[in-house]
Amino acid sequence: KNTMLAVFAFLLLLGMSSSSSAPSEFFLIERKEMRCFQVDFPPSTIVAVEYTLDPVPTGTVTIKGPTEKNSWSDTFRKKEQKEVMLKTEKMAASGSLVYTSQGLTHLCFKSSVVPSPSKCTLSIKRSHPSHPVQDSLEFGQILTDLNLLRDRTTAIIAEADYTKAAEVEFHDQSLKMNRAAVWWPVVQIMVLIVTGFAWVVNITAFFRKKKLV
Repeated sequence: KNTMLAVFAFLLLLGMSSSSSAPSEFFLIERKEMRCFQVDFPPSTIVAVEYTLDPVPTGTVTIKGPTEKNSWSDTFRKKEQKEVMLKTEKMAASGSLVYTSQGLTHLCFKSSVVPSPSKCTLSIKRSHPSHPVQDSLEFGQILTDLNLLRDRTTAIIAEADYTKAAEVEFHDQSLKMNRAAVWWPVVQIMVLIVTGFAWVVNITAFFRKKKLV
């Protein structure tokens, strides 16, 4: 029974991760501006970006990646890093950009001329390498399906490792912040104690000087 549940959970996870496309989102380009989005996939993942524009403004679509690995702590501190251009093309009624992920990348729509508000429908999905059916071999379709299953399993493992590394880094950063925050209340309490003691001493000296006590 446990084995059957494990197999069912694995197939469910596989089906969710290997869906043909992510839900499409849309936004408006209303003026001369640059609209950027963060796209985060494990390194070496093939990512397909598809978009449609109506009407078509004048501008470019670019994908920028970091020259070095973007860590969660760098993102939290908004540390500026140099980026390299991965893909670029002129805006069209519909377009598709396929690139190899380097971790956290930025997808930017830069418009220079917008005669009227333009609706951009955007879809981002993971792309798997194609495996043609080998008709010359027996069980060619089975081999093709096994290759696809292997690629998708590899993608799931890569996604899990990438997420685990991000969570470990987030945990370490949280511990560092907690250790740094421990001493700040202590300093505040010490300042209050010293201030209160000095206030009492000064008030007592004032009363004695005026012979009020």
